[in-house]
Amino acid sequence: MRLADRELLGWTGDLHRFLLIPGLTYLLLFAAFTWPAMASFGSHFFCDDGDGLQNVWNIWWVKQALVESGTHPWHSELLHHPGGTSLIGQTMNPINGLLGIPLSLLLGQIQVFNALVIFAFVSSGLAAFWLAWFLLRDYWVSIFVGAAFTFSSYHFAHAEGHLQLVTMQGLPLFLLAWLQLLRRPSAIRATLAAAAFWLVLLSDYYYSMYCGIAALMLLLGSEHLQRRPLRFSAELGRPFLLFCTLASLLALPLLLALARAGLNDDLIGSHDPREASMDLLAPFIPGGHWWLNDWTQGFWSQLPGNIHESDVYLRWTLLLPAAFALWKFGAKRGSPCRPWAIMGMVFLAISLGPRLQIWGQQLPYLPTPYGILEIILPPLEHGGTPVRFAVMALLCISILAGMGLRPFLGKIFAGRAWPFLLIFAIETWPRPIPLTRIEVPESVEGLADLPEGAVIDLSGSMCERLLRQTWHERPVIDGYISRYPHAVLRELVERKELYRSGRYRELMDRTEARYLVLPSELLPKRELTGLRVLIEGEQMSILCRTDDPLLAQAHPR
Repeated sequence: MRLADRELLGWTGDLHRFLLIPGLTYLLLFAAFTWPAMASFGSHFFCDDGDGLQNVWNIWWVKQALVESGTHPWHSELLHHPGGTSLIGQTMNPINGLLGIPLSLLLGQIQVFNALVIFAFVSSGLAAFWLAWFLLRDYWVSIFVGAAFTFSSYHFAHAEGHLQLVTMQGLPLFLLAWLQLLRRPSAIRATLAAAAFWLVLLSDYYYSMYCGIAALMLLLGSEHLQRRPLRFSAELGRPFLLFCTLASLLALPLLLALARAGLNDDLIGSHDPREASMDLLAPFIPGGHWWLNDWTQGFWSQLPGNIHESDVYLRWTLLLPAAFALWKFGAKRGSPCRPWAIMGMVFLAISLGPRLQIWGQQLPYLPTPYGILEIILPPLEHGGTPVRFAVMALLCISILAGMGLRPFLGKIFAGRAWPFLLIFAIETWPRPIPLTRIEVPESVEGLADLPEGAVIDLSGSMCERLLRQTWHERPVIDGYISRYPHAVLRELVERKELYRSGRYRELMDRTEARYLVLPSELLPKRELTGLRVLIEGEQMSILCRTDDPLLAQAHPR
């Protein structure tokens, strides 16, 4: 069988070369770059105690909705009881929830989450490796491209808590399927491209938009990819019509619901794009997630927003080979560099946001592509994080670097390769990823054993409360979500006024809640009129109404 005939099937005849060897390589590199995280695989979440715990809840909720309730996960009755809330704007990444369902049969909650983080890093490298092999046909250079893409500052920065952005394997996977469709249109390739796009959509809304933009650019520049004009004949038209039909059937219901919520101004909680734009120097200076970040603190500490968004360092070990490739092959018509150079520059330009900034200082009155894109795509107003467009530029730079490195890394064991790889490792090595350990309090275990009833949880942060819900599995009257519907936010503000003033019994009556969770240290300091302690714990206690029939059945403990 010719090599060209095996492209579609992912080179299954060479399973060890195209899956096992690169997969094991990326797994070992992940363990090295994040050590000693792997030693805590079974005891600590590989994330922070903020958005990271929200993503732990997301994984639990997808299983709860699909398996336990038999419904879709984009609306929840377990949050903001009794009315529930839409989750159309939630950064839910349901693809990880789906993957977590079979894993949960074998692993505990912490292990499932950590396995998904590891899988995201390894599979992102694998997908980029497959894309690079499709374009370059150089095995070891392709492995390097996969490592450059997945072990990047962008990826490690979002590993703090943004599992939806860590799940970026769909980007190179979709581009690979799309390029195969462009080169040899067929029904199978159209189906695979539509499925890949749907998987990206189930990972992150941003990433699906990036893929749409990239697909259009590659379609318009397809003559440079295959050295011949793209002619829309019947042979080509039918597969593309099939792709559009399948992609629409899979993606449009979700995208239309999101667009409708955006157009109705029904979602609150978007970021300020000026706070989450890429600094013009950020691709060239290591950011706050580098292991030697003290050396560059004078730069990244000046950037607006937070370091988890602003760290998009591309590394000179990629930039210089990419520049060499452009010098060697040029960017003229027919050059293999042309589409990737153009696409990389476009995405970098968009990531600059609505106002150009240098060293943290905004330069007013200079228009940028992002401002125009906001007009074309109104949902961007609810995203407000243009810096994330840099992930596509990272992929393009990685591919260009592979083109430039082919003359040098073709013989991986040659002595001249190791100094370069050492410099790459020094540039790439991240600071330790966060590890979070939260144990189940005895009182929450007791709550899980009590009869049904909604919960008012006022102990700890909102993300910790989300995690506790995965343990007691009761409806709660609030809940941290990424984008709040207007009606839900109004109710939340009203309820906050009640519990801040200590009017707990009134709050329970209004929300039809049965249980109240308070920090145990507050019990002697609050007037608990109409309430009684049901379970008193060292950290938090469970209360109920004095007229609850439950008190007649069990003694407080």
